[in-house]
Amino acid sequence: MRPFHTFAMSFSSHPPLDLTDTAHPAGIEPETRGLYQSEPLTERPSHETFVDDLWAALLEYVGTTIFLLLAFGGVQATQGEANASTSFSEIERVMYISLCFGFGLVVSAWLFYRVTGGLFNPAVSLALLITGIIGPVRFVLYCIAQLLGSVTAAAIVLALSPGPLASK
Repeated sequence: MRPFHTFAMSFSSHPPLDLTDTAHPAGIEPETRGLYQSEPLTERPSHETFVDDLWAALLEYVGTTIFLLLAFGGVQATQGEANASTSFSEIERVMYISLCFGFGLVVSAWLFYRVTGGLFNPAVSLALLITGIIGPVRFVLYCIAQLLGSVTAAAIVLALSPGPLASK
């Protein structure tokens, strides 16, 4: 039986990376090349990058809404079950809420990671701004999208569930 890495490489249309080669193709310096490209990067107009930032912020809004909709829905379901039953222990309740938050984050990150990075939290966005991973425009758009997504998710859960929102 063939090892997995050779089996997986047989389906790839790209040759394997040669990490030992230090020469730059056609005299292009590494700073001007794309990650997987050998041609120089071209500067894009600022309006194109702003449109990309808007699109990413819209998807960050949708991802944050889905994440918190699943999480807040789980909290509401747990609270409703705790009110209706006396056999529901506190450990079961905490585990169920943790599972809802974890499952919501996994689903949202899996769906939106490639486009937005799957941040869903202004604190994470701030950390990426400080480290220089995202720019200030994308940071502001992400924070607005994340806050609006959280409010939207809470409003949907409030509209779909009877009684007040569970907050403890």
